[in-house]
Amino acid sequence: MATTSPTSFRTTRCLATIASLAAFAALAPCAARAASPDAVQFGVEVDLAAGNTGGSVSLPTVPTGKRLVIQTISYYRSAAASGTIGQVLLITTVNATDGIYTTAEVPADGALFPTTTTNVTIYADPGTAPTIQCYRTGSAAAEEYCEISVSGYYAAVK
Repeated sequence: MATTSPTSFRTTRCLATIASLAAFAALAPCAARAASPDAVQFGVEVDLAAGNTGGSVSLPTVPTGKRLVIQTISYYRSAAASGTIGQVLLITTVNATDGIYTTAEVPADGALFPTTTTNVTIYADPGTAPTIQCYRTGSAAAEEYCEISVSGYYAAVK
């Protein structure tokens, strides 16, 4: 029976691992891509003063000749009171019709900043300014705020 020294076994195992990693890298290259010049991202804050259960803010107006395509809505809240639930609404206009889109509700369960991220496909027409609304239920005794990020891109209107 042939024996293999621990050193040669480790070397063989290491070379096999390197070969596996090289094969994987050839299958799934990680080439860096430049961001599209039409990519957009907006960050807004909605402040909820003590006693208020909701607030709103508008995103920038969609440029002429472009349609905003929203792909992601993400938000976190400074949940002041446990037992409250927060929710974000996004209101956009397409073909003179308003659409109201909701995110998942985010309860204040003791987490420092409860969060949610939602992948979507939502449109907004040129010349319109989408509106973000942030609401909370339960106790509104303390000040709170919602930080909302929206990302997507501008598409040419045909």
